[in-house]
This record gives sequence, C-alpha cells and structure tokens, in this order.
Amino acid sequence: MKNLDLKLYQILTGYYYITIKGKQYKIVYPSTEVKYRSEELYCSILEDAKYELSYISQTELNNILSTNKIWLPEMQKELDHSTKQLEEYKIKLYQNYFLELKKDIKLALSEIKKNISRLTVIKHSLDYLTLETYTISSKNQYAISQCIYDSEDNPVFDKDYNKLDLNILGKFLIEINYKQVTAQQIRDIVKSDTWKSYTCQANIFGPSVELNDDQRNLLSLEKMYQNAREHPDCPDDKIVNDDDALDGWFMFQRDKAKKQKKKNEALNKIGGNVDKHDNVYIMTSNVEEHNAVLDMNDNVGKTTLKNIQETADKLGPDGEILWQDIPAVRQDIMYNKDKTK
Repeated sequence: MKNLDLKLYQILTGYYYITIKGKQYKIVYPSTEVKYRSEELYCSILEDAKYELSYISQTELNNILSTNKIWLPEMQKELDHSTKQLEEYKIKLYQNYFLELKKDIKLALSEIKKNISRLTVIKHSLDYLTLETYTISSKNQYAISQCIYDSEDNPVFDKDYNKLDLNILGKFLIEINYKQVTAQQIRDIVKSDTWKSYTCQANIFGPSVELNDDQRNLLSLEKMYQNAREHPDCPDDKIVNDDDALDGWFMFQRDKAKKQKKKNEALNKIGGNVDKHDNVYIMTSNVEEHNAVLDMNDNVGKTTLKNIQETADKLGPDGEILWQDIPAVRQDIMYNKDKTK
C-alpha cells in the first residue's frame, strides 16, 4: 500500500526522481507544449522518410512473418479466439463470483491472458522494421528527453532532436520505465483509501487541459467506479474490488443494453403489442438483427424454435408438413384449447 501512496503522490505532484551514476535527476510529466513538439517531429519524420527504403510497409512485414512462419493465419485466429474468450470468462466470473466455479474461472482467465500475451509478442516481434514504429519510437524518445532536468532544474537534453545522444538517453529510459506508473497501479490507486481522501474535493487537479496523462487516467477510472457504485444493479463491493469481475460486470451491462436496444428496434418494426399474439414474425436484414429477434423469446419460445428447426432438419429440403403438425405447435394448440374449456 505504501508503494501505491508513493505512486499517487508522484501523479499528484507531476514529477519524480531517478538516479544515474550517483546523480539525481528530476523527471516531469510532458507538458502540452512538449506533446505538441513531439507530434510535429512525428509528422516531420514520417513525411521525410516516406520514400526511405530502409523501412518496410505493414504489408511487406506481414509477408515476411507469413513466409518465415513467424505469424500465420491460424495464429491470428487463435489470438482472436483468446481475446473473445477473455471477455466471455470475465462475464462468467462476474456471474459466478460467489460460487465454487469461481476458482476454475480464475485459473482459466490466467491461462487465457498468458496466451494472449505470448501471441501478441510474436505478432509484433518485427514491428521495429516498419517506418511507423520507428517514427512513434522517435516521437516518444524526444518527448521523454524534454522532461529530464538536473538538480538545478536545467534541461539535460537539447530541444533539437538531431542533437540528441540516443545512447545517453537510453540510460535514462531504463530508470524512467522502472519508475513509471502502470495501468494496474492506477486501478489499485483508485481503490485506495488515500485516493478516496482526495476525491471529496470538487476539483482535485484544476483545469483539465493542464492534466498529465496519469491524472486524466485517475479521473477517468474514478468516474468508472463511481458509475458502477451508482448503477441500479450495483455489483457487490467484492466484485468492484476485483478488476476482472468488475470488467465482466461492465461487459454484462453493455451486452444487456445492446440486446434491449435491438429488442426495441425490432418492436418498433411491428408497431404493436406482441403480448397479445402467440407468434410474431419479423423480417431481418442481417445476422445481428436476426439474433436480436431470437433473444426476444423466453426459454419456452427458444425451445419451440429449436423443436421447429429439428423437425425441418428431419424432413429435409423436399419435405412437407403442415404448421399445426409440428410437435411444438400442436402442443401449444392443445394447451390453448384446454384453457378455453
């Protein structure tokens, strides 16, 4: 927790210190001006080097990866599948958080994350060969160089990118990377008591345009947690404090809202009250709409549809059967007859 407090104060002050060969240096968060100059450099390098043959295009890189069997289509499919699985298991974790199944889901999530990380490293292993990656790297290096000051608050590196000694800068980058706040640490800070003691203030940081990146991230996450706590279906505190489970809760609410929106759109098409009808048919134009209409059915309706599909599959494309002779429909007719007696 003390380490989190240190990181929080680093974010609040907007600077921190590193030590290189016994000398202390001050690292400030990049100002808007520094970001502007860095973007100028990015555009300039990209323009000047667009015909440079030393770098390859993304298409050429993809061919190299494929030819050398470094990154193959089946690996991309595996990555896509794992990414989808990650979302599904986070939702499962939220739904089963207080059940014994939680342990197995947690274990599965860990393996899925490892697989995604492994595949992502392979996929981007040769990105350094592209002009885009080189340009982004140059922009970031320049931005960091403009944030380094000595013990007397004098800038260590020149404003001119061409005068930068990248070898010397590299020694600073190692220490700076070590001291930077991670995304996980920011999430942990937002849940800490020390941060909560600051959120009672109406305006913690002042004008938003002057915020550094970590301050903005803190406020964004604070808003996210606040939205969760104020939601009508607010999750249990244990879920709120579990990052994966809370992600699952947000995804569950997102999917729920999407389904409701599609349902409303489908109902608007028929412009009536479906409760008065046993079966209502809606023409759809795509798979997403089709699935949305299917989701409007309750479990009984879905069972009926499955029964109808199974009957049609047994008959084959040339089979003929009257609607009322389909078992599920016939059962429904008999049930309604009995109700009217």
